[in-house]
Amino acid sequence: MEFTVSEIGRQVVARGGLGSRTEAEESLAAVRDLLRLADRLGAGSQETGALRVQKAKRIRQDLADSGRLPSAEEVSRAIRTASR
Repeated sequence: MEFTVSEIGRQVVARGGLGSRTEAEESLAAVRDLLRLADRLGAGSQETGALRVQKAKRIRQDLADSGRLPSAEEVSRAIRTASR
């Protein structure tokens, strides 16, 4: 699964393992939704960009560790905790 984060470029977070093209498209949409949380929670373009980078790393790590995407609540909580 690949997606682009403007601040760090194209990212590959997973390869294979999805049962169908539909499942892959749904997973990609979920990743994009998770990254959009940074758009809503960041204060200014620099902070938003930094949050996107953090979230891309978190998504990659969660997929590597558990094989699943983090929930929106997990990502929101991590963003709020990191901004304190």
